[in-house]
Amino acid sequence: MRIIMTLAVILPFLYWMASDGLKHRSRKIVLVPDLLYTLADSQWDKAGDGLDYKVARLTNSVGSKKSFAIHVWRFDPEKFSLTVVNQHKNKGSSIRAYREKADAVLAINGGFFGIEKGSVLKASGLVVAGGKQLSPYRKGAGSGLFYQKGDRLAIGWARQAEHYAPLTQALQVGPMVVDPGGNNGISRNDGKYARRSVLCQDFRGRFLVIVIDGNITLFETGKLLSASEKQGGLGCERALNLDGGPSTMLDYRRDGRSVHIAGRWPVVNALVLKRKVLGQKILGQGAKK
Repeated sequence: MRIIMTLAVILPFLYWMASDGLKHRSRKIVLVPDLLYTLADSQWDKAGDGLDYKVARLTNSVGSKKSFAIHVWRFDPEKFSLTVVNQHKNKGSSIRAYREKADAVLAINGGFFGIEKGSVLKASGLVVAGGKQLSPYRKGAGSGLFYQKGDRLAIGWARQAEHYAPLTQALQVGPMVVDPGGNNGISRNDGKYARRSVLCQDFRGRFLVIVIDGNITLFETGKLLSASEKQGGLGCERALNLDGGPSTMLDYRRDGRSVHIAGRWPVVNALVLKRKVLGQKILGQGAKK
């Protein structure tokens, strides 16, 4: 009887250890319920007309002194533009250089890339900037697509890029961590942990630029983003994973407030956020810092 009771306690614990990916011993994050609770407890700050910001911070559950942080900017596409910007030199650019050169409010790293001879960076998938295709669609370079058709920003499937044409701008990357309709786009937890950069569109048509500065799986990311705001999540109707890990980086500056999240190396392209001026189309110029 004692053996049976012992097994009844141990077996569920072992199952939990395996199913939650804790076999990855270097994991240093908290569980999704804790993240949801912390996000729900954090408040949106007004960063400008049509732009909100919130950050949720917590200490690692394994006792590390390093903070786990989720930074979120939510913007109205009627008042702000989000633009694909290519590297300024063929060996990549820093995220601060992307923001400053574009005179933008914010810049976040973009798509995947490879390194060729001479440390030259080359985009891995479809890139369209300023109406010009800089890199073609490639199968396997990401299932998702951030794009602009006319004045409308959207997130869709990369395989359907031809149906969205003509495109003013586009960035192939992925995967979709939240599928259209608001469901988690990742079916299982693969136990692969990394920092994440994400672009999300909510059910009201607003866009969210998200950096998760801490180790988290894609499955957990999808769970966090697809949860409703009432549940503590971000209420994404769809969300696109950008390049992450060492490439995750962001630079923000507006009205004397700044946030800088450093990456490990220069990146091949970025998304830059700029405030529109009165009567300006989505690719207009002139965002105040």
